[in-house]
Amino acid sequence: MIRQNEKEINILFTSKKSAPWWKSISIEPVVFLYMLAVYINIPTDEALLYRQVCYKLYNISLCNSMNTNKINKIDIYESMEDIIQKHASIYVMYFNFVYSIPSIFISIMCGVWSDKYSHKIPMIFASIGCILSTIVNLFVSVIKYNLSIEILFFSNIFLSLFGSTSTMFSVIYNYISHITTIENRTQRIAIIESCLMFGSTIGLILSGILMDLTNFQYCFLFIIFVHCINIIYITFYVKEVIPTRQNIKSFKNFYKTLFFYNDIRDAFRVLFKPREFNQRKYLLLAIFGLLCSM
Repeated sequence: MIRQNEKEINILFTSKKSAPWWKSISIEPVVFLYMLAVYINIPTDEALLYRQVCYKLYNISLCNSMNTNKINKIDIYESMEDIIQKHASIYVMYFNFVYSIPSIFISIMCGVWSDKYSHKIPMIFASIGCILSTIVNLFVSVIKYNLSIEILFFSNIFLSLFGSTSTMFSVIYNYISHITTIENRTQRIAIIESCLMFGSTIGLILSGILMDLTNFQYCFLFIIFVHCINIIYITFYVKEVIPTRQNIKSFKNFYKTLFFYNDIRDAFRVLFKPREFNQRKYLLLAIFGLLCSM
């Protein structure tokens, strides 16, 4: 029954040759908006971390004067920046660990779950996690002083628990495989990749502009705004390709849709099953390389 519905969706998305090109747009704005917000957030997060590390190590007035005298640097500022970067890199290492490890398993679970129940819900959850993470950063940027840097761990915990980027894109590519055919799948994936690169590039540019013209608070509020727009678009404009099952609507059986041991076991079996031409070895090496890059 589900495959029949997927077939009908494929026909809906691919068979209308005479329809305007913009009517075939579905998931592409989600990719652009998500990457836009993420890549505005990355440099802003780093700048916030450097500021908080400086406040922890040095006098507040000295940190503020260092930020306002970047053009005419003196030796003391250069030595301060070196020490700040060394301390900040340690925090970044721990943040990446807290962020990466849980999100790997959550993205696998969400990928399996989205195949059976809904693609939209995991995408919305990933955006909600980004919003909660940004709210933590916003709180830190407002309070500024007398705050432990360890509070920023909560920002990464929210990202990891809601899946973040790994969940978002595993579900997006899963969604693309449902709404495309073999003939147009490569083209749609290329468009997705273009939106990804375009959104990340614009995000990096906007991050610098916003930081120069405003402050941390406005940057984080803008990031939250972009994620909210994305959630609205996903909710009302992204078409669900899998019909909502009745047991999701029933609170009594809701836990059964979350704890699906057999499905998770099958997902891990896919990684280790024998393949022709040593493809299993290459797949595991690729996954190991991705883990090392984190």
